[in-house]
Amino acid sequence: MAVVAPGGLFDRAKVEKGLAWLSGLGYEPAPAKHLFAQDFLFAGTVEQRTDDLLEALSDDAIEAVWCARGGYGAYAVAQALAQFRPLKRPKLLIGHSDVTALHLLWSRWGWPSVHASCLDRLGDARASAQERKLLARLLRDGKAPPLPRLRRLGGEGRPRGPMTGGNLSLLAASLGSAWELDARGKTLFIEEVGERAYRVDRMLTQLRSAGKLDGLAGVLLGDFTDCGEPDGRALWPTVLERHFANALYPVLAGVPAGHGTRRIPLVFG
Repeated sequence: MAVVAPGGLFDRAKVEKGLAWLSGLGYEPAPAKHLFAQDFLFAGTVEQRTDDLLEALSDDAIEAVWCARGGYGAYAVAQALAQFRPLKRPKLLIGHSDVTALHLLWSRWGWPSVHASCLDRLGDARASAQERKLLARLLRDGKAPPLPRLRRLGGEGRPRGPMTGGNLSLLAASLGSAWELDARGKTLFIEEVGERAYRVDRMLTQLRSAGKLDGLAGVLLGDFTDCGEPDGRALWPTVLERHFANALYPVLAGVPAGHGTRRIPLVFG
């Protein structure tokens, strides 16, 4: 299993503990050549981060690629990587947050991926034993955990079709890129962190204006962490209701995935 750093800088000690956790599960983590490189705000230059992913994708011994951390920077890597056609068999991608850029690229390639914590969190005490257990089971048995009871915001029935999506900021930022969101006929998962209600509204309006909320098989809404107003009010739930209450497809909220304290892995594709 390759371990790469497509985005921002990270705490090396936490990632090393995450590598030890992977080894304890019986896997052979293969740290990328530039895993611990640094360049300004990023875990290496765009070229270094892209090369690490290309090397992992071309190695027949690698079956999965786990991201050490999200953090700003994966956007440029996804754009660079999109210039190449995948020549090898699919490699499972694991990560979340800004790794959304790569999830969308994987989706365009028709490859599966797992929306789950990056390795630095799994080397940190913040990750619960249950989160680690669910991830280990998914990797071992291919069984995704069932979703808990969710709250319906709009539409009828259950979401159908393969899942795609991720962080709302990255979904909006994908427009016009080589890895642009394409969720028609799919279930779109959305989560966010640290964005006030007006920004959540702006990004959803941007996606709607671009036709990205048309023809969906459904929407699953995850955690919107630290998205409150300066005065403590939570206005973002009203934004979601205003956007999805009249949806023709099913819209369910309350998926414990994203940047919250409780996280379950979601299988995309």
